[in-house]
Amino acid sequence: MVFKVREGRPDIVDHVRNGRIQLMINTPLGKKSVYDEQAMRLAGLRFGVPCITTVRAAQAVVRAVRSVRAGELRAIKLQQLHGE
Repeated sequence: MVFKVREGRPDIVDHVRNGRIQLMINTPLGKKSVYDEQAMRLAGLRFGVPCITTVRAAQAVVRAVRSVRAGELRAIKLQQLHGE
């Protein structure tokens, strides 16, 4: 866990900028979180860090990572699905 934007330093954007974050999971609540969410998304886009914003999406990513690590899932080209 890290500080939100404007709640202390280094905050989440500082960590993203410094390459210390590889994945952000942020489940915003209410209108006050809009500033944090926008700053996090922009930092993620600028520095190539994915940002997950729902619990369901985070759960799906966890399941996918577990499947890859267990050798149950592999990446294939989209063209392979369509027989090209």
